[in-house]
Amino acid sequence: MSLAKSFVNAPGQELVEGAIDGLIELSSGQLTRLAGYEQAVRVVLRSDYQKEVIDCGKVSIISGGGSGHEPAHAGFVGTSLLTAAVCGDVFASPTVEAVLQAILAVTGEGGCLLIVKNYTGDRLNFGLAAERARALYQKKVEVVTVEDDVALDGVPQPRGIAGTCLVHKVASYYAATGASLDEVKANAEKAANSVRSIGAALTTCTIPGRDTRDERLDGNVYELGLGIHGEAGRETVDLESAKDIVARMLTPLLKVVGDSKDDFCLLINNLGSVSRVEMTYLFGEVSRQLTDASISVSHVVEGALVTSLDMCGFSISLLRICDPTWTKALEAETNAVGWVPVRQYKKFQSSNAKALHEHKASEFAAENSSADKLNSDIKAKIERAMHSLIENEAQLTKWDTICGDGDCGESISKGAKAVLKDLDSYLDGPAALCNGVATTISRSVGGTIGVLSAIFFSAAAAAIQENGSDGALATGFQAGCDSITKHGRAKVGSRTLVDALVPASEAASEGINGMAKAAKAGAESTKEMSTATDGRAAYLGDTHDLKGIPDPGAWAVYLILSALE
Repeated sequence: MSLAKSFVNAPGQELVEGAIDGLIELSSGQLTRLAGYEQAVRVVLRSDYQKEVIDCGKVSIISGGGSGHEPAHAGFVGTSLLTAAVCGDVFASPTVEAVLQAILAVTGEGGCLLIVKNYTGDRLNFGLAAERARALYQKKVEVVTVEDDVALDGVPQPRGIAGTCLVHKVASYYAATGASLDEVKANAEKAANSVRSIGAALTTCTIPGRDTRDERLDGNVYELGLGIHGEAGRETVDLESAKDIVARMLTPLLKVVGDSKDDFCLLINNLGSVSRVEMTYLFGEVSRQLTDASISVSHVVEGALVTSLDMCGFSISLLRICDPTWTKALEAETNAVGWVPVRQYKKFQSSNAKALHEHKASEFAAENSSADKLNSDIKAKIERAMHSLIENEAQLTKWDTICGDGDCGESISKGAKAVLKDLDSYLDGPAALCNGVATTISRSVGGTIGVLSAIFFSAAAAAIQENGSDGALATGFQAGCDSITKHGRAKVGSRTLVDALVPASEAASEGINGMAKAAKAGAESTKEMSTATDGRAAYLGDTHDLKGIPDPGAWAVYLILSALE
């Protein structure tokens, strides 16, 4: 196996050291590092901890663990959050000495609370450091262990995962307000007992400088409930839809949460490399399913908080808000560099928007109640054409992956499905039909192919309305071609859909059969073009020889015309 590629000078210890230095620089003076110790003692502190914690007699809050979970834990050091974080090597607990020095540095009369994720190394090292601080230095130190993972049934020691950061937030708020160590610990324990989490991932993680990621998730599978260090989870499952993945995750989570009338804080945590669009998509899916399950969510937080290097996965955490004061704790502002704000959440639907939509729909229906519906023969041809596009989605996508950005097949198929859905609402007559198709496509299809298609049909409708229905096919097709070349600036030979549209337009006098043959010849001609001069494929330049691959947009034009014959 090859070594994992990464943006570091050297892997291992140098990676952690450099990351801490960068974080401190990023904080612009808010953070500092405990100085005077060997590199094994990596403690990140609030720069004002002396004044705000020790001198004021407040409780200090310390957490930490192995590195690789950034922004946890050092990224959570800040006002109304952690006083200090102790950083171990990647996925390795910090040493007892490092934890002890952190305690001694930031603990005053108020005492200190250690918040620890339930892993053996963390429990032992933080626990022994606490014992030594009490015995040797008479420090008031308490420990709260978080074990929020519900993935594995019947285990005596559930793991601590992303829900831990919500415990940080609750405990730190009480510490910041001057509460006693007993009160801070009590609320931390109550929060730890009230938060439950579960994760899922498409891949494990890669550790810079080591062999590439574990191969157990190779193939079209994902793992439910794997740990934040890549440990095996609940089960490996054939890849399914986001809806089904979320449902599978919520089943054990809601079983533990139970039937509660309390409000919850929902955390959707990115484990490292899930894209932003997928994360917001997943948030919507989780929110819908929780609503269906009658779970009341009053606060939400979404983002990368407790990661697993570059693991492509996410976790769901639910914190039952047992105390009204916890809402203030969750919402409290912090200057911690890596914290993602918790927001109040109110699920709503705009009644004004809904009413406006219903009004417009009824208004349209009233105006066109006497209009003729689409001719059944034309309707059947359009259905045949749209089904042809849908059936060829995979092939169009394959070609576009080579010569473009890979979205052509999906976009065309999406547009075709939208047209089929709206087909019964289209009115008879070529201009009305073109207007209907243009409206459907502009509303439902993004990307270049969507806007070009909408431009084509809008221009065709305008030309037919101006010139009458006689010769509508030739008139509309020519107007659509002219509008696309005007706005898109492509021409025949550019290796775009224009290579099929223009020949088809020129053959309009020969009817649909002649247009289909001309479009096919034009689409076939794009196979002989090794480069493109317009469209997304133009950016490939001379680096890719496209000979033998037809332009997918041009081929789609042919598919439509051939189905209309």
